Amino acid sequence: MKKRIILLGLMGLWAVIGSLSLWADEPEYVAEVTVNKLFVRTGPAANYADINVARKGEKLVVLEEKSGWLKVELPEDTTCWVSKKLVEVKENNKGVIKGKSVNVRVSPDKASSGNIIGDLDENTEVTITGEKNDWYKISSPKSLSAWVAKKHTKFVMKYEDYKKWLAEENAKQTVHKQKEDELNQKFETAEQVYDSIDFNQLNFEDIKQLKKVGGDLAHIRALYAEVVEYSANEEVAVTARDRVGRLDRTIELYSQTVDFLGGHQADIKRIRENFQREYERIMAEQNPPPKQYLAQGFIDSVGKYKGRPGTHQLVKGGETLVYLESGSDDINLDDYFKKYVGVNGERREIKDASGKAEEPLTVITVKEIILIK
Repeated sequence: MKKRIILLGLMGLWAVIGSLSLWADEPEYVAEVTVNKLFVRTGPAANYADINVARKGEKLVVLEEKSGWLKVELPEDTTCWVSKKLVEVKENNKGVIKGKSVNVRVSPDKASSGNIIGDLDENTEVTITGEKNDWYKISSPKSLSAWVAKKHTKFVMKYEDYKKWLAEENAKQTVHKQKEDELNQKFETAEQVYDSIDFNQLNFEDIKQLKKVGGDLAHIRALYAEVVEYSANEEVAVTARDRVGRLDRTIELYSQTVDFLGGHQADIKRIRENFQREYERIMAEQNPPPKQYLAQGFIDSVGKYKGRPGTHQLVKGGETLVYLESGSDDINLDDYFKKYVGVNGERREIKDASGKAEEPLTVITVKEIILIK
């Protein structure tokens, strides 16, 4: 009986050792988020800083379990910043970390230790995706991890199956990227033609030239329209949509002008002046003034303390600029967590319920929020 107990104990020990070696080699499984929003934190407890928000249905690669928490690969959309002076820039937006244990932060400032995601070893390669003042924005490093509460997730597949699924998704993304590249090329072609057309240099006596320009306008209008319909690049699509709006009115004006010229050659000067006047009016109406915001900064949470002035706060340089609350069912501030945004809405001053602040606190009920690149 005693031998049997010892044997069972050894088998259990081997199982544990086998499990540990499995974790050391690669992740074991993938979990799926089961709640609308799940805070991604720097450690396995609710008091650790939140650095991202995972959405319902999002898949997380599990590296380790600990007391009801899952250690997961850092989500790819996590905002990551490193100090410029600690990065050696290479070609093609690549860089190499040139310091030991260089902190990666969720926002570009050193004022708060709570925004540290982790650190990178010297000579670690990074991909630079942007910059702001003394900081580089980088893609989420594969070597970094984070934590989420296990109770808000469910097992979805083994890691081996996930790799196969991921390969299929990557193949789809490759096809999608090719299509997006084609659309971007069409957009660039349209932009070159659009910028090359100078209505001030048109010879209104040359009907053949005028008709060619009309054909160019129709062609690039079709290219822009295709970009608007199919491009996933919102910035490009917005520009293309603006171009379509201008071109629709320009083409109508241009066609009317050319048709009128056919029977009124003696009035070319007057017709040209009328065209220039109307065209300038179209361009002026299609160029709105730069966007203005009540406040700009990084969206952050404010915790759950009693009497909090809003559900979120706007921070910059480690300081709270204003507090925020959603003013519409269509605006979910968590969607912009740790992102740099501009906000507009109703602004008011309130007394600090905690009694810590001598000056009134500013709260904005957000009616408009724009992601600023």
